[in-house]
Amino acid sequence: TYNPCHPNYDVRLAKNYPGTFYTVSEPTERTESSWTNPFFQKCLREKLLTLASGNPGDYDFLKPHIDACAKNMYAGPDYKNFKEKYKFLNDFIAGLNAKYPGEYHSGAISEEDGHFLYYCVRQLKPKVIVQTGTSNGVSCAHLALGLAHTPGETRFYAVDTPNIYRPEDPDFHKQMVYGVLLPPEKSSGWLIPDRILPRFECMNGDAKELLPKLVEKAGKIDIFYHDSDHSYDHMWWEFETVLPHMNPHGLIIADNIAWSSVTWDWAQKHGLYSFNH
Repeated sequence: TYNPCHPNYDVRLAKNYPGTFYTVSEPTERTESSWTNPFFQKCLREKLLTLASGNPGDYDFLKPHIDACAKNMYAGPDYKNFKEKYKFLNDFIAGLNAKYPGEYHSGAISEEDGHFLYYCVRQLKPKVIVQTGTSNGVSCAHLALGLAHTPGETRFYAVDTPNIYRPEDPDFHKQMVYGVLLPPEKSSGWLIPDRILPRFECMNGDAKELLPKLVEKAGKIDIFYHDSDHSYDHMWWEFETVLPHMNPHGLIIADNIAWSSVTWDWAQKHGLYSFNH
């Protein structure tokens, strides 16, 4: 695993080339469904249009479409409910950082990444989403906001190991890095808007133990989103675990793909076309 912030970080080792489509060298029985995936084809079409327009270096060719889709997300009470919860979380984290010498974080993805997740869900219209690593649930909220537009019955399953702040525990106040925290009495994914929250079910514990049980319960998965342990071996294991349960035109999405080449190595092994957003 490589630290992208390190001055000697080498994109070649991580195969980290944003805006790149990775082809398949040895096709498998899964290759055709990967190539004909409607979402993948839409991304590829937009890339080709960008190239044809004379902007070969524009890796963010989906941005106009994502931004237009995000405008729909802003409308309505669900997004307002999320923003109210999110403000509470940011105020809580800021208060801890102002009072104690530790370094506290909310674990939030960027607004741009949230828009991308929402866009993926709106394009695919999934019935079942599975996620590993939710924490407070900024990514969960964006996936759920998109899921709310899918007609019929939908479900959102997750696995997480929440680090809930305990004010009575002095270890939380020492001068060291603590990473991501949940406010007291909050649970994994609590930022999901209240109206959509009943569709969400989270198991707390080690993904190695719980993910196999969860995917059996979920049935066929339309979107799997990885955001837990980003080590090469663990990401590979998660991808292997969920693949037999994925719908043929489903999406596997991973956060922090810049940390190693595992996403592209694994996709190549299974003959799956992949895209680095």
